[in-house]
Amino acid sequence: MRSRAVHFCLAASVLVAAACVDAPSAPTNAVADNILVVSFDALSREAAQQGDAERSQEFIWAGLAIRGGIVPSRLEIRNNGTLEIYDAIVHAVTWSPSTTPQRVRTHRTLVAWRQSGAALQTLMVSSSADVAPVLSPLSQSAGTPLDAPFAGAHVLYAVRGSSSGTWVGVTGTVKIAPGGAGAPCVPTTGTAAPIGVSCTQVRYAVAFDVGIQGAFVDTRLPQTQSLVLRMTAVEQLVNGAKLTLSCANPTNATGC
Repeated sequence: MRSRAVHFCLAASVLVAAACVDAPSAPTNAVADNILVVSFDALSREAAQQGDAERSQEFIWAGLAIRGGIVPSRLEIRNNGTLEIYDAIVHAVTWSPSTTPQRVRTHRTLVAWRQSGAALQTLMVSSSADVAPVLSPLSQSAGTPLDAPFAGAHVLYAVRGSSSGTWVGVTGTVKIAPGGAGAPCVPTTGTAAPIGVSCTQVRYAVAFDVGIQGAFVDTRLPQTQSLVLRMTAVEQLVNGAKLTLSCANPTNATGC
């Protein structure tokens, strides 16, 4: 039986719905997967309300990977010198030839999360190449080219709960390199596979050494006068999925 190490809790005071998964080394099951998907869905809605369409969709795709049966990996990160243990997955997204959305080229994103006291910490690291430099990000807003966030690697770190804040990557390098394609994803027993979503298991070699800087509220624009903090991870293997979508905008609840 597969096992998962998940510690994921969304405080009701932060998001509309409260959802917790706290079962290190416990058997994976449909209930745990569903709660995790609900949690990602809540984070997706929060991002959409803040006008961050990209982050909103990244959480939807993370939820689709969990529904596809991807078991999160343990990821060790040094956050400004302090060792922190996260749960993490990687997802890569493409669209089927029958779908012609106005989309950027294929990219892959590491999604990592941990609960620390009353605070939820989330980290997203995205890249369209195996190894890429971090570029100062642009807000996903009207008039911004669709491929602007993917011109280089980008990083978004957020804390929600007893203390809150958002930091964006401004310097450094990231590696998110896929290994050979594995078997088709196998949803957890009792969990329906998302409709219109083809899922293949892939393990990714992940490493990064990036500088992050505090962002203005509800934006990805760094406060250039603030301190640059450092987040690093030595190379580690992280479970993930290659998702091929048959529609432009799937949802966590039903897929396409």
